[in-house]
Amino acid sequence: MGGTNDPPERNDDQDDDLKAGEEVSISIGIAATLWIMGVLSTRIGDIEYLYIFPNTSLAYNGTAWILKIYVENRGSKDAEIIGIRVSNIPCQIEVVKLEPGDRKPIECSLDGLTTIASGIEYDVKIYTKRGNIFATRARSAIE
Repeated sequence: MGGTNDPPERNDDQDDDLKAGEEVSISIGIAATLWIMGVLSTRIGDIEYLYIFPNTSLAYNGTAWILKIYVENRGSKDAEIIGIRVSNIPCQIEVVKLEPGDRKPIECSLDGLTTIASGIEYDVKIYTKRGNIFATRARSAIE
């Protein structure tokens, strides 16, 4: 027997209980990791990615500013374009649906009075139903 600073003696039953507890902890950890990986792969696997071609244009046709933009859905999930803005000025569009691999031209006119000037580059943002925003720039010109 030791002095007062010696650790208490353990028997074999206590060692078995510790091993069983460690095994349960490891099993729960592995299960949690697999669950998280499954959730993330589901979220990451279904992506919405719109490629905006560099030939985006913004032109004044004598009565209105018209935005012409070409997009392709390079993601693995359907995309729905619900809005487009040019320097925070809304464009008039209908909802545009794109399946993976679809490529479409979109044309829209700017709403109301605008302060667009010829020869200036403007920010263009595309908004999707899933809440994503895709951005590009367009230089304005008079046709």
